[in-house]
Amino acid sequence: MRKWLSLALITFLLTTPMAHAEDVWSMAQSPHYGRKAGGMFLRGLLNVVTSPVDLVVGTVTGTKEGPPLVGFMTGLGKGVGCTVVRALSGALDVVTFWVPYFNGYPPCKSYADCLNCAPQIPAERAYAPQQVYQPQQPAYEPPPAVVKQAAPAPQKDESPMRYIKK
Repeated sequence: MRKWLSLALITFLLTTPMAHAEDVWSMAQSPHYGRKAGGMFLRGLLNVVTSPVDLVVGTVTGTKEGPPLVGFMTGLGKGVGCTVVRALSGALDVVTFWVPYFNGYPPCKSYADCLNCAPQIPAERAYAPQQVYQPQQPAYEPPPAVVKQAAPAPQKDESPMRYIKK
C-alpha cells in the first residue's frame, strides 16, 4: 500500500507542469486546471505540515507584546486558532485539489498572523503580463489668466452747475 501511495504521489508531482517553477500560492490561484490542481495539493501539504509553526510563533509574539502571563495566554490562544485554521485549510486543499474552479480558502502566507493579511491577487490578474513602467507626462497647465484692469470709474461731478441748462 505504501509503495502505491508513494508511486501515485511521485507520478502526480511529475505530471504537474512546472510544479517547482512558480510559487505554490500563486499556482493554486491559477485559472489553468493543471497548475491549480498541483498548486492546491502542494499548498495543502505545506499548510498541514507547517501548521504547528503557528502555535509557536503566536505564543512567542503574544508573550513579547503583552504582560508576561496575559501575553502568553493570548498568544497561545491565537497560536492554537491559527494552527487549526492552517491545518483545516491545508486538509481542505488536499481533499479538493481536483475540483475545477475551486481554489480553496488559504490563510495568510505569514505565520505572524494567519487571519490579518494583505488581500491576495485575484486569479484573473495572477498571470497577467507585467506592465512596463512609463513615466507620466506632466499634465498641461494653461498659463495663468491675465486679469485686465478695469477702467477707473468715472467721477461724479458734484458742482451745482451741472443742473443748469445751457
